[in-house]
Amino acid sequence: MVAEFSFQDQIVRIWDSTSGTNLAMLQHDNNQGQITAIAWRPDGTQIAAADQSGFLYIWDVTNVRTTGNGVLLNSYPDLPAASLAWRSDGLLALGGHEILIVDPDTGTIAHQESGHDKAILSLAWHPDGVRLASGGLDGMVRVWDTSTNTLITSFDYGPYVLAVAWSPDGNTLAYGGVANEDVTIHQLPTAHAGPDQTITDADGSSEEVVSLDGFSSSDSDGTVASYRWTEDDVEIATGVSPQVELAVGIHTIMLTVTDNDGLTDTDTVTITVFE
Repeated sequence: MVAEFSFQDQIVRIWDSTSGTNLAMLQHDNNQGQITAIAWRPDGTQIAAADQSGFLYIWDVTNVRTTGNGVLLNSYPDLPAASLAWRSDGLLALGGHEILIVDPDTGTIAHQESGHDKAILSLAWHPDGVRLASGGLDGMVRVWDTSTNTLITSFDYGPYVLAVAWSPDGNTLAYGGVANEDVTIHQLPTAHAGPDQTITDADGSSEEVVSLDGFSSSDSDGTVASYRWTEDDVEIATGVSPQVELAVGIHTIMLTVTDNDGLTDTDTVTITVFE
């Protein structure tokens, strides 16, 4: 099934993508609410729609093929959006002049991100469910870490950005608009934290010096600009191959690499220090 809307009315139309048959028309009763954006829930059971008056609508379309209609589950005021993107866990990102991440079951705002100067026309979740790309009328593409509410990086496209998208494997970010007919593509770097290590505390001091190995990390369309090593979210070293002192025990260490475009990737290594 596919869904489409017109900026001229209050209707979301659902079509059978094989036969071209119109399966249903979802319509709300707000005469001032021309539809501005729609999005499918990833499991295909619901459709979200935003309208011009600032309402957000959630329809259940589970039985649309048999009933010819959807069920309006919720409508929430004061949630304006020019773009929508549904995350796999059910949270919904709304792009207006800022990004709101909303629980569609309650209308509660879980997070928000601010940074664009004008309306956000496109949103795309990375497959990791943490990173979110946005683009809009200010000509900027921004990538956010929604777990920390921080901006990871941004790109100046020029004129307004109409679409942003991640590849299914999450390794590529693409975006485009009206600057030209080309699509701009950025490859994410690849972090490689090296093979797992098992070592022995040779001098009985209850800790051992270990060399970390990020040499196999790479960036296909640029260079790796930085290497950051953390354990339990605490930075323990930087650089491609630093030495660290680790206590006896099992250590899971994360390497985060950042490329010259500001894009990131992570990998982990397990290091076991025996007595």
